[in-house]
Amino acid sequence: MEDNRTNWILVFILWISGIVAAMQFAKFSVTFDFLKDQYNVSSFWIGLSLSIIGLIGLIFGVTISIYVSKIGHKNVLLSCLLLGVIISFIQAFHPIFPILFISRIIEGLSHLGIIVTAPVIMISVSSEKHHSLVMGLWSSFFGMAFSIMALIAKPIYETFTIFTIFLVHAILMAMILVPLFFLVKKSFIPHNCENNSSFFTAHKNVYSNWRTFSPGILFFFHTFMYIALFTFLPGLSGNESTRNLLLIVLPLLSIIGTIIAGIVTQYFLSPSKLGMTAYFALIMLIIAVKFSFENNTFFIIATFILILFSGIIQGSVFSLIPNISLSTDEQTKGNGSVAQLGNLGSTLGSPVFSYFLLFGRNSVIIIVVILSVLGALTGLFITNKIKDKPAPEGQKRSLPLE
Repeated sequence: MEDNRTNWILVFILWISGIVAAMQFAKFSVTFDFLKDQYNVSSFWIGLSLSIIGLIGLIFGVTISIYVSKIGHKNVLLSCLLLGVIISFIQAFHPIFPILFISRIIEGLSHLGIIVTAPVIMISVSSEKHHSLVMGLWSSFFGMAFSIMALIAKPIYETFTIFTIFLVHAILMAMILVPLFFLVKKSFIPHNCENNSSFFTAHKNVYSNWRTFSPGILFFFHTFMYIALFTFLPGLSGNESTRNLLLIVLPLLSIIGTIIAGIVTQYFLSPSKLGMTAYFALIMLIIAVKFSFENNTFFIIATFILILFSGIIQGSVFSLIPNISLSTDEQTKGNGSVAQLGNLGSTLGSPVFSYFLLFGRNSVIIIVVILSVLGALTGLFITNKIKDKPAPEGQKRSLPLE
């Protein structure tokens, strides 16, 4: 934006829009067993209903940039929020399962539209000196959604019914939609309305440009192990009380890590270097976890720090997008690659980890080491590309990179 001030009110509301979008995942996660009983269907179908949002992101994560360019960021964001309100409202009335499943497919489009456009608008309404702080805040939206939903879900369904959670979600989305409708239209977010790319051309444009591809691949290695670590790491302790403690605390530590990343990349270290450093730290920390299997206290400490650095990786990825992008269009495409490759990592991670767990706890250690090495090398590649490819004359990046 030309004004050198950050619209913190709008930034905060856009961040909350990301949280309610992530609740589209979280509300099915916390109600998984209840929905299975209510609909009397197999775990496969409820699991597919949960993951279908991620599959939509996997398929259309890059393609959506075409429509954002044509329609505009503000229009896509507001339309997807409205669509989310309508879908959650329908779900609250206990529809038959085929309708519920179709609603989840449509909800996947709503989710994708929000998470691709909201961070770009946040950057546009922020001063350049605050971009990393803003992206550090944004990157905490997923962990915040699961923490909030875990906190409010049980009191809601114990007092009312399980479907009241969907009604509450519809109300929360509507409460964000109303102020955004009035606030966001005052903001100017440039877009290329002449974008006529096809499905394949859009992918070629994103993945042939290191500035739009790099955030996605850096995020892929993170998401491949992110949910899997939350799911399987607590169980490696072999102690039930430790497992319960980790299940509660680990998401909160991840959120803290994303906020730390925003601060560090704003004032101390470029996002690519922070991501590379955090991946190297993960290698040492997962090895520390391996040698702490017989020491419960050491295991807890090592796991806490591991997840903290995992959150730092996530925060560094979102800070990287405005840091290396040369235009709003590249920011949109960068967020699209993050959505697509992030969902690919999430989709593959849990099945791969669960399969190799059959060969013992050390298999988890090996997978994390491999992913962390690949992530660190990717960070090194990005850092070198930044040095080798300075911004063209007349263009500038969001932040000093070194």
